[in-house]
Amino acid sequence: MNLTDFKNWLIINKDTKNTVATYMQQLKLFFKSYSEFNQENVNAYLLDRLDKKISKNTWNLDVNAFRCYAEFLKIEITFPKTKTPDQKLQPYLEEKDFKEILLKLKWILQQEDKYRAILEVLFYAGLRVKELKDLKREDFNFEKNTIIVRNTKGKVDRIVPFPASTSRAVQNYFLRNREMENAFDTSIEAIRQSLSKIGKEMGYSFNLHPHTFRHSAAHYLLKITSNDYRTVQNILGHANIKTTMLYTKITNEEAINKVQKIYRRKK
Repeated sequence: MNLTDFKNWLIINKDTKNTVATYMQQLKLFFKSYSEFNQENVNAYLLDRLDKKISKNTWNLDVNAFRCYAEFLKIEITFPKTKTPDQKLQPYLEEKDFKEILLKLKWILQQEDKYRAILEVLFYAGLRVKELKDLKREDFNFEKNTIIVRNTKGKVDRIVPFPASTSRAVQNYFLRNREMENAFDTSIEAIRQSLSKIGKEMGYSFNLHPHTFRHSAAHYLLKITSNDYRTVQNILGHANIKTTMLYTKITNEEAINKVQKIYRRKK
């Protein structure tokens, strides 16, 4: 099945490259089992997916991709409703955890100065990994300690502040290394692999990846702004404030510790 025309339609009608790639993948999976896209085959495919106990997120991807394909073909197909994903608390680092990583970084990665700068930007500025990869050195303003993040997910540029420690780390790397393809001469895959290695060396029970740092940045920013959602929403570039508010959820352990501190003060 040639899906080139559908891909071009997605590029014109959908916002992000990730959406295009994901929907194309879901359609390719469908056409591995069926040669014709119709109501009967869609129903059979989705029933099979339910039997395989796919996640709610994957179910939603299937339904949304098929709905777009039906719109592209201009055919009438009835689709089931999407499902509300379970809201699981994602792992994140507190600032003390982050500083512990920096202390041990030189024993984990060879390019310590490079990844110290990258980690500082990820943790304190809360950039998406693609946003960091697309940065140029001209996007940094060291007089104001800000970064301009261009052509972001919402197609709107934004200004993001960072602390003095980040300024020192980034300038130290820039002074010693030339800019090649981007500010940190890196790729998304290189960052992912390096973070995964850091997580394993630190002994974390979860996979450390770029979005872990974005979660961490959100928690940190909410903490230092006393849960100023609007401010943090602006810095992180969330289109919907509900996304920002998800980060205020705390773990059961955190809740217990907080109440126990109150009880100890009362005693």
